[in-house]
Amino acid sequence: MSFIGRRRDRPSEVPPYLIVHLRSFDVSVTTTPQPIRTSKTVSSGAVLLADALNTDTIYVGDSDGQTFPLEAGASMISLVYDLQVIYVRAASGTQTLHVAYEV
Repeated sequence: MSFIGRRRDRPSEVPPYLIVHLRSFDVSVTTTPQPIRTSKTVSSGAVLLADALNTDTIYVGDSDGQTFPLEAGASMISLVYDLQVIYVRAASGTQTLHVAYEV
């Protein structure tokens, strides 16, 4: 049996280029557009997940506009270098966005 990121001849050894470091945080999203991070946060990729219990849509974009909809339970992948450039806003109320990113 093989494992992702493991060599068959040395199953306990993972090559350094396959080691992934993930971090995560939650964002309370309101109807006012806001960056998901207020300071520079370098990343090689991020997953944005709208909480399954959200009552309305979260819109994702940049500082000029947020038009990509994330319904409750929906997710998307972003390959931006700095998470500070991703902006979100809620259609109504306060919604929750879960973010996991690779460092």
